[in-house]
Amino acid sequence: MADQLLTAAMVHVLALAGFLAGIATLWAISRACRAARAGLRWCWRRCAHG
Repeated sequence: MADQLLTAAMVHVLALAGFLAGIATLWAISRACRAARAGLRWCWRRCAHG
């Protein structure tokens, strides 16, 4: 019984860790995209106005 509980607990912990890692990855990608867009906009403004 304890073995089954341990296995179930490990599966839940791994699932939670994977879920959090996925959210962290998506958050990092969205931050990077926002930063890249801001940088491109700044560069465009700078180049357009000389």
